[in-house]
Amino acid sequence: MFFNLFRYFSLRYLLLNPFRTLLTFLGVSLGISPFLSILLLNDATLRSLNENVESMTGKADLTITSDGMGFEDSVLEKVKGHPGIKSAIPLIINYAFLEEDPSGSTGPMIFLGIDLLKDSSVREYNKTGEDIIPDPLAFLNQADSIIATRSWAKERNLDLESPVELLTKQGVKTFAIRGLVDDVGPAKAFNGRMAIMDIDAARYNFGRDGLYDRIDLILDKSIPVSTVKTLLKEILGSRFRIEDKEEQSVSMQQMVKSIQDVSGMLGLIAFLVGFLIIVNTVNTAISQRRKDIGSLRAFGAENSHIVALFAGEFVFLSLLSSLFGCWLGIIFANGSADQMAAGMNATLLTNVSQMDIIFTVEHLLKGLALGLVSSSAALVYPLYKALQIHPIEAIKPATVDFGLHQRPRNLVLFGYLGVLLLLLTGLGAASSDGFEVLRGKDVQPLFLFTGLAGIIMTGPYLVLLFLSNLQRLPLPFLLNFSLANLLKNPARTASTSIHLSLGFSLVIIVSAINISFKSTIITWANAITSTPNVVNVTSWGSVSGLQVQPLHESLKEKLSKLPHILVAEGRNSVSGIRIVPVTIFGERFMLKAFDNPGPLSLYQFIDPIEGDRIELGRSLFDPTQDQILMSETMLSKFKKRPGDFFDIETPAGTKRFRIGGNIREFASPNGVIYMTRDSYKKYWNDPLLTLFTIAHSPEISGQAFIDLVGPELNQKEHLMVNLPSKIGQEVQKNLNNNMAMSDSTKWIALFIGTLGLLNSFLIGILQRFRELGCIRSIGMTRAQLLGMILTESVTLGITGIFVAFLLTLPVAYVWVNWTLSRLLGWKVEFYFTGQDLLTLSVIGIVVSLSAGILPALRAAKLKLREALEYE
Repeated sequence: MFFNLFRYFSLRYLLLNPFRTLLTFLGVSLGISPFLSILLLNDATLRSLNENVESMTGKADLTITSDGMGFEDSVLEKVKGHPGIKSAIPLIINYAFLEEDPSGSTGPMIFLGIDLLKDSSVREYNKTGEDIIPDPLAFLNQADSIIATRSWAKERNLDLESPVELLTKQGVKTFAIRGLVDDVGPAKAFNGRMAIMDIDAARYNFGRDGLYDRIDLILDKSIPVSTVKTLLKEILGSRFRIEDKEEQSVSMQQMVKSIQDVSGMLGLIAFLVGFLIIVNTVNTAISQRRKDIGSLRAFGAENSHIVALFAGEFVFLSLLSSLFGCWLGIIFANGSADQMAAGMNATLLTNVSQMDIIFTVEHLLKGLALGLVSSSAALVYPLYKALQIHPIEAIKPATVDFGLHQRPRNLVLFGYLGVLLLLLTGLGAASSDGFEVLRGKDVQPLFLFTGLAGIIMTGPYLVLLFLSNLQRLPLPFLLNFSLANLLKNPARTASTSIHLSLGFSLVIIVSAINISFKSTIITWANAITSTPNVVNVTSWGSVSGLQVQPLHESLKEKLSKLPHILVAEGRNSVSGIRIVPVTIFGERFMLKAFDNPGPLSLYQFIDPIEGDRIELGRSLFDPTQDQILMSETMLSKFKKRPGDFFDIETPAGTKRFRIGGNIREFASPNGVIYMTRDSYKKYWNDPLLTLFTIAHSPEISGQAFIDLVGPELNQKEHLMVNLPSKIGQEVQKNLNNNMAMSDSTKWIALFIGTLGLLNSFLIGILQRFRELGCIRSIGMTRAQLLGMILTESVTLGITGIFVAFLLTLPVAYVWVNWTLSRLLGWKVEFYFTGQDLLTLSVIGIVVSLSAGILPALRAAKLKLREALEYE
């Protein structure tokens, strides 16, 4: 019996109402797809990070790492003599770029300098059983020997003894492949773009003389790992990170967690927009079938049977749409994976290799559960309400119930509650500076959801208020008549405006986040690279991602002999910058060390939050004291301010620096330190430079200077000469990669909101069949009816857009200035221009008009007799 009822009652309804069934189907599937795609991307990122850690760490129990420039031999000697350590295996890790790949478009090679006799006890390099090095003696006796991966060599048609040109600290050198490894272990972590060289040769060629990048430890199992770790921390100090595999994974995950949190919230909001379509459609479906429900109950069907019937219908539909949503989620995730990996690698200096999107049974169950829970939640109230009606009353004609009471006073109450939520959002986010409990990354996202709830509750009331005041103006008849129709049923108008407000609010919020984040960083990048008559010289690769080969400072002498070099007293025509990550109190920060460019440069690289740029530059390069500048984020983290002193543990011991100023910097979300390269070389003993800046004569343009000297430097030294704006372009590309998924989420949410509007307009037409028939019967033409419906949709759209901007921009401002800044670690400035406002307004009007076309056409095709007989 149940099967027959399901077949003739439920399936028949779904088939006879294909458009509404499709809307529900798309509402669930498109709501699930961004949420699931972000989940898949997050899982793929974390899996890639964990695999990289596992591949690089191998059998090691603990790993010691420190600053980006490495640490000295004495650390290895201390560790070797420590009780409980069986083996200590050092490692060098360095980027290198190939002669035939001057653009760096395919990414750098990762070079590992290893102890060939010991490293195999930690890491795996071979799975086929073939010899890695056919002639070990020849390999060790020749300093130009390298080992390549089989996949990389095959891709470039290389074999044993094939020459490979690489850019080293001393310029271009030719190396020979004298060994091949399989794509396992470290090679797997770097997608085969890895080569190996003897550790002493790597130290010499890549500027690591007397230094190591990491030490992997194999411990004596008789002593607990925690005991050895504690003792090592006491011996080595806070400059070093001593981590096991799990801690390394957690450290890597923390670097990407903020971006994942933001993406996850946006995906959840997109699902919320889709959920409203489900609620509206379920409400309508049950209200339309009150007569059917009454008939079933009159024939003896129990409430439990009716509940089971509707539950089965919506479970069936939600399962199908959830499966489709999962499929869409996989497509979205695969489409964004490469961009996300590239953006995270460049921005956060991670080792996210190509991410493989793996859809598991767990993901399937989460997608299905999300669809089932949303459909069930939407079903409960309208079905409960329908079952409370007596069968005789249910059989009588009734209008569609939108779930909101017709009396405007209820909308006013919701509006007041919404205003209260909006106030709580602003006060909660703004006051969190004074309350530590509100600053947590688990609490901050709640302010976004309270803001959205406030928008949903306040928006309909403001829409109706705006429309009622607009009606008082002397308006054309058609517009005035459309306003009267909208205000005649406030519940229906409010329900429709919710879809527009929420969908458009998400678009505004995501747009504000993207625009603010990009504008903040690009404005900063342009500000610090706008020095006139200057070009940058680097190795191939990306400076913004630190994917370049550091060059020896002796290159300055060659560069200073270039033609058209600026000759001016008080300014160094060729100066250098060293950019390296450093560890302070167990956390990773960025250090930038500058040669003094002279006062004529106006110290353009400094972007002060407080004080004068030139004064800060002069004090920074004051030779009488060790002084640093610190980013705002770092000052806040350590509760410091200009004038205080800050201790940094360096290779030469703990040194105290005076904080000379507060600067704006986005090279690292944790924080950035500026110091002079004289201090840096004195305490870190590092003669390498990340990039050179050349001041050329103002008589020649920057591009003309590049055209003159660039080809020779590229051919002879394998160096790139670029305008400083190239760094800004790299930054913008990285930002676009990082925000690819949030941009997709924005447009998905807008599309879902459009479907919601379309659904609401269609329901409105359905509810007004008899009314529209009466209007047609007294003389309104089809064209006039079409114009009236389109006028209503555009009027409601413009009003809804205005209200969405009015309510959402303050929420976006609060969220960008406080919540987003805390989640990402950077102080993000709110940007939203008049052009952005105009662009989104036009999009909103087009969406409203598009959503109104189909209902208007349907209304225009009404047959008078059918419309007047409709119940």
